[in-house]
Amino acid sequence: MADGDVAEEVATADGRALTYLEVGDPNGPLVIHNHGGPSSRLEACLLADFASKNQLRLVCVDRPGMGQSSPQKARSYSGWADYATRNGIGCTPGTAIKGGDGIMYNCQ
Repeated sequence: MADGDVAEEVATADGRALTYLEVGDPNGPLVIHNHGGPSSRLEACLLADFASKNQLRLVCVDRPGMGQSSPQKARSYSGWADYATRNGIGCTPGTAIKGGDGIMYNCQ
C-alpha cells in the first residue's frame, strides 16, 4: 500500500466485518471495484496510480469470506448498492467490463 491509501474495517448491520481499501483521490468520484476471485481488496493496489492520475476515489471491498471480510450466506450484487445507499452514497446500475461480474454500480 502507498502513503495515503486507507484500509478500513466496518461492521455490517448483521454484525459481520467488511474490510476495504480506498486508493486515489478521496474527493474524486467514487468507483467501487469488485475484485475477482480468488483475490482481495489488495487488488486496488494495482489500480492506485490510475485512480490517482484520474482523480478517482477507488474502493475495493473484500468480498464476503475473502481477505478479512466475514462470510455471508445469502448475498447479491445489489448488496453493494444497498450498502452504499445506507451510507449516503447514491447508486444507479451501470455496466461492468470484467469477466464473470456482469454488473457494476455508478455511485455519487
